[in-house]
Amino acid sequence: MPLSGLSKPEKKERAPATESKYLEIYSPKYMGASSVLSKALHPADVLHLQEVPSIGLMIQRMGNKKVAAVLKLHLLQMNDLLDLNKPLSGAQIDYVAEQVLVQHKTLTMVDIHLVCKRALNGVYGEFYERLNPPKVLKWFADYFEERCRAAVQMRETAHVQFKESPHDERSSEVMSVKEWRKNKEARVWYTGKKIK
Repeated sequence: MPLSGLSKPEKKERAPATESKYLEIYSPKYMGASSVLSKALHPADVLHLQEVPSIGLMIQRMGNKKVAAVLKLHLLQMNDLLDLNKPLSGAQIDYVAEQVLVQHKTLTMVDIHLVCKRALNGVYGEFYERLNPPKVLKWFADYFEERCRAAVQMRETAHVQFKESPHDERSSEVMSVKEWRKNKEARVWYTGKKIK
């Protein structure tokens, strides 16, 4: 299940079958090479990847330690690439990973990768040569809020498109827009009620 194929949902399996496959697929190196994730920088870019399991689901399947290990790999890679004078210590990385696993179980490893990528690209501002847990946890909170807004926007857009779709409610056949408008006007005239 390589990440380049993530745009096509798999119906039978929502998570890697083995723990070693999980570690391979969601490692920072593998995810960074993914064609899907190489261009992504915003939550809306990855919301369509519905078959990627949430952190909470992965904790249920693999256990907290293994999921935390993959999360720590992402944090360690980010910590190394930022090359700061005061990077996160090992204890701080452990704390951040623990808090992310507790507070953001609905995120996926794709989201974790994206938060780290955004930090490396300067989306979260200047670091002033130091990182600390509150700063990193704020990135995750900000990302989560942005992801929720993007999901709401995506659902509203889908709802509007569905609502405005020129379908006859008694049939699944699509009518032309001209026929749909004519039919709508006839129903308004017949019922005397305005149709939204």
